[in-house]
Amino acid sequence: MADAGRGDSRVSWSSVYSRQPKLIAAEDSFIPHQFQKVISSAVGHEPIEPKLSKNWLGTPVLMLPSIFRYIRYVKRQEGFTGCYRGLSGNIATHVVRNFTYDYVERWLYATDEDEEGLNDDHDDKKKAGSQNEMTKNLMKQVCVHGVSIVVSQPFHVITCRMMVQFVGQETKYSGLLASVREIYNTDGILGFFAGLVPKLIGDISLVALTHYANYLIWRLASDPNVRTIGPYIASMVCSSIMYPFTIVSNCMAVNDCGLAGGMPPRMPVYTNWIHCYSHIRSLGQLNRGGSLGGRYYVYGPSAISLASSQKKRLD
Repeated sequence: MADAGRGDSRVSWSSVYSRQPKLIAAEDSFIPHQFQKVISSAVGHEPIEPKLSKNWLGTPVLMLPSIFRYIRYVKRQEGFTGCYRGLSGNIATHVVRNFTYDYVERWLYATDEDEEGLNDDHDDKKKAGSQNEMTKNLMKQVCVHGVSIVVSQPFHVITCRMMVQFVGQETKYSGLLASVREIYNTDGILGFFAGLVPKLIGDISLVALTHYANYLIWRLASDPNVRTIGPYIASMVCSSIMYPFTIVSNCMAVNDCGLAGGMPPRMPVYTNWIHCYSHIRSLGQLNRGGSLGGRYYVYGPSAISLASSQKKRLD
């Protein structure tokens, strides 16, 4: 009976984890939110000036508008459809990524079931929930995510460039076919995979962290509520840890592509993604664009200096 219970826990844990890509896709399908995140994170473009405020510690900071005010601004400038820049590219990204994910996952787990069929039930139950099983599942998920990211990356690049056109009001990337031609003519085949390396590092690291956190929750927690809510909380925490790689990936997807948002003076031309990461880190902006509200202009001592100087001007 105990072994059977452990086997059930293994199935539930695996099923919760396998839903994570779908949950992420559903979240990113809120296009206005993703549009704001790409513009703020990749380009650091903030059309609305920050206001002097204080954080919860009472330190003076320059507060940027929330995502909702940002979206209202875009709607006033370009109408309702302006909030949905990159819609076709975003849909293509999720369709291709989820299709690839499901196909590779089914193939890997079907192969695994064929191998397990050669073993007796006792051995199968004995291994359920073990460290070896966790590692085996993790390797499969890394493979599944890696393949789906690589296959869908061209459409992610197209989506980012469609959205970044808002900065310079360009129309080069007006549709999927036009975007494919533009990228091929401008950057060649490699242009379709701009920003791939930091995206792979960030997403696969997120898979590993979330996978291990979920494993610990299902091994150590007996409360059904904890087992239900825990994986989602773990996913949010792990996502925030790996968010800087999302910024770098988005930056590299639009860097030096001919769009105003990806060229000097708005963005320096980076030699590689490490150069990009180092530069953004030196500015203290590795988390820019990642919050629904409470967004600050800059971080660390720079924010205090800017806020203090603005306060003096206001006085």
